[in-house]
Amino acid sequence: MSSIPQPEAGEPLFPDGTSKTSAIVEVIVIGAAFIVLAHAAAVGLRLETLMPAFLQGPSRTVGATFFAGAAAQIALVLAFAIVFKDVRRAIVNSLQFGTIPAWGAALIAISIHAATIAFFFLDDPVQIFEPSRRNLFLSIAPAFDGWSQEVFFRGYVIYRLARGGLPILAQIAVSALLFAAIHVGYIGDDLLSVIWPMFGTAVLGGFLAWSVLLARGALLPVVFCHAVLIVIVQPWLALS
Repeated sequence: MSSIPQPEAGEPLFPDGTSKTSAIVEVIVIGAAFIVLAHAAAVGLRLETLMPAFLQGPSRTVGATFFAGAAAQIALVLAFAIVFKDVRRAIVNSLQFGTIPAWGAALIAISIHAATIAFFFLDDPVQIFEPSRRNLFLSIAPAFDGWSQEVFFRGYVIYRLARGGLPILAQIAVSALLFAAIHVGYIGDDLLSVIWPMFGTAVLGGFLAWSVLLARGALLPVVFCHAVLIVIVQPWLALS
């Protein structure tokens, strides 16, 4: 089958006669624009002065970057929704429950990803569970990326490629690669720290895309699970 199944609620996502080429070109161009603009906002917007006083040193910089990036990605999704109907569909379907297998796939994917990060990339994994205002802020500030990135990389990308009639594997691959590209900022100095942010997030993105297929286009399983993953590991990965 060359398209994802029709979701329980929302417009059909089967091929609608648009060409494969136009679908691929649109997704790559709009995907690149989303990634570049989101990174530019995260780096260019200096919001340290808006951060709470209990954030100091590197935590203050990380908090400001998280806040700017999250705000920019939400703004981009809403702006693209004005132009692209597939983004509008994805926003609506981000509230659709999906299926139990879809929840299972998403939960397994983030569990493996979180465990890998905790055991191989964090100097002190126990800090994840330390209660403090700093930890609470750094966990919540980027959590909204779970919504914006899933609406865009799993919703818009898959829906648009499905309408163009691309095979399911192509939909998953493109979604996964674009998702990995937005995480290029986490690349480190050693070989493992270079490979993992790209390979690891691509694999995660592929499994989350598969979850969307199992959910018949519903996005709530991946939105929720992605947000949970961010809350658990992203602040400590950025500070490590």
